[in-house]
Amino acid sequence: MTPVIFAIDPGLAYMGLAIVDASARRLVDADLFVSKKADSSRQVFASSDTMHRAAKAYEFLKMHLKASRERGEKVVLVAHESISLPRNAGSSSKIGLSFGVVASFSAELDLPLFEISPIKIKKGFANYDNSKDDVCAGVIRSEGFEHLPEIFKARGIAKSYQNHVSDAAAVGIAACETPVARMLRALK
Repeated sequence: MTPVIFAIDPGLAYMGLAIVDASARRLVDADLFVSKKADSSRQVFASSDTMHRAAKAYEFLKMHLKASRERGEKVVLVAHESISLPRNAGSSSKIGLSFGVVASFSAELDLPLFEISPIKIKKGFANYDNSKDDVCAGVIRSEGFEHLPEIFKARGIAKSYQNHVSDAAAVGIAACETPVARMLRALK
């Protein structure tokens, strides 16, 4: 079985996912979760909508776990971009809940969960202006990740949302340098 890292850019509206081969440091698959509001034909409380989105995000991760296993892959760790809480309490609670989704997914699989700081991502992949586009370009320049634009096209991921997936891919590349991933390469 191929050891893979589930690398996640967490969020309840948009969640980027990159599945990275931990031993070869290459992108296996990537996708974007786009959350829809709960049924708008009836009155929906904000808390119900948030929980609906969290449940859908969890289902998205489980769907990709199933597909990963069908490809003969074994998830060995989960990594995510560290959360930075905004000043708005409502946004902070949603970001916290998205982290809870990722942490629950990792705990259910009994896997280590690594946090990669946004600063590490920007320093590692942004060459010019530290923009999201610059990070995306840096990830695509990385060996083993050159086919990311083909995945964007195949999955129909619009340019305005590609940064979520490229951030997840950057998390995956950084996670390849964790002790667990280095050990896997040493054993190969």
